[in-house]
Amino acid sequence: MIIEHLIGRGKYRDCFSVKNSHLCAKKKRPFHLRLKNIRPSYFRDLNKEELIVYNSLPSKLKEFFPGAYHIEGPYLLSERPRDYNGEYSRIIMEHGPVHSKEFWEDIETIFGLLMDHKIWLFDIFNRGTNIMVQKLSEDVFRPVIIDCKKFGLRSYPCQVNLWFESERRKKLIRRLGYFKQKFKPCHFF
Repeated sequence: MIIEHLIGRGKYRDCFSVKNSHLCAKKKRPFHLRLKNIRPSYFRDLNKEELIVYNSLPSKLKEFFPGAYHIEGPYLLSERPRDYNGEYSRIIMEHGPVHSKEFWEDIETIFGLLMDHKIWLFDIFNRGTNIMVQKLSEDVFRPVIIDCKKFGLRSYPCQVNLWFESERRKKLIRRLGYFKQKFKPCHFF
């Protein structure tokens, strides 16, 4: 496996293309001793945690993730979502508002599955960096979730209110609300 270009950068990890494949590889960024970096996430194996979370998800929810999740050395690998024309899909923050009824129906399905199964993946709807817009045709799009490492209380241990399920539900509802305000065109409300 030959790692090529940096294609994405998160708070804790970088994402690279993999030569001669349609895979991407996430790797934890090096720790720099600065006060703002002293967070629990820097002392955890985020790739292993994401793979464990992914493997525990209901199969219906896994349909909204890229395939081929596995770990090789320090990398978490998965497929890179591609559009109908062969181009790689973009995160919704780069894409902007999505004018596709099917996309928003899928978002409601994802949200329903998260709530029904009490899966507290708070970062899915955060800032538009963890969902890609995959174009299935010129006007039919689907969401692809590309990050599921921040799961519930482990990610927010100091938010005591999240010890209560009702507060976890409220947080997920708020995150979805912000996501819709930013990316769902008015005529879809």
